[in-house]
Amino acid sequence: MDSSPILLAIGCALYLVCIVSLWRGVRGQKSFRALPWLIPGLIVVTASIHGYLLQGSVFAQGGPRLSLALAFSLAGWVSVVTLLLFSFTKNTINLGLIVLPIGVCTLLASAMSSGESYGFEQFPQGMGWHVALAISTSGIFFVAFAQACMLIIQDRQLHQSNPGNRFPALPAIQTMETNLFWMTLAGFLLMTLNLAIGMASHWNNMGVWLEFNHHVLLSLLAWLGFTGLLAGRKIAGWRGETAARWTIVAFLVLVLAYFGTRFVNELILNA
Repeated sequence: MDSSPILLAIGCALYLVCIVSLWRGVRGQKSFRALPWLIPGLIVVTASIHGYLLQGSVFAQGGPRLSLALAFSLAGWVSVVTLLLFSFTKNTINLGLIVLPIGVCTLLASAMSSGESYGFEQFPQGMGWHVALAISTSGIFFVAFAQACMLIIQDRQLHQSNPGNRFPALPAIQTMETNLFWMTLAGFLLMTLNLAIGMASHWNNMGVWLEFNHHVLLSLLAWLGFTGLLAGRKIAGWRGETAARWTIVAFLVLVLAYFGTRFVNELILNA
């Protein structure tokens, strides 16, 4: 990743400052919560540095190029930006306890990676948009995954007899459930659009709608998982840990589809 080491260090340091501040906040300790705009402001600065470094790497050779690490880092950056956007209307800033570590890990991964990158002109017609939309979709689902984890934590805290182990600053269970399904619905709509774009592109280039490889099968399985989650919410009224666990499983399948198969092909099998 062609980036300034100083900016990289500043970006990682700001990520860590935000994580520690949020942790102190949810534990009810004295923190930056006295200035409610400060942590979102720091996250804006951090996301800007992350985005600037990514822009320098993606366009380092003129046109846009992607590698596995850069795609992963872009998804992490999208998740941070999505967290900020949701925080303006939803009480979601504490999800940064999970989203921001993902952000700093993806930033470091792209900085240390030396994997081969591919120009968008090398992709078949229409597949560049498919890849870009897949990265955006995974970024949104990163935030939904964080909300599902927080929902499980909060639900279990409420059933503990020791109040000293609780996180008093976390939102109510009902608020978390509502946020989870809004995030899941947003990601699901993007994922459905992306599957349609991928199928249309494959038809134009190969003459078939689908090629049943590991990536396609896992993507369809993840899509069915999110479909089942939304249907279960609408029909059976799924809530709490049931909805959260379903989200986490579907998300992990999606990560395997988008990044796992590419990781095996490029870094393990060297294909």
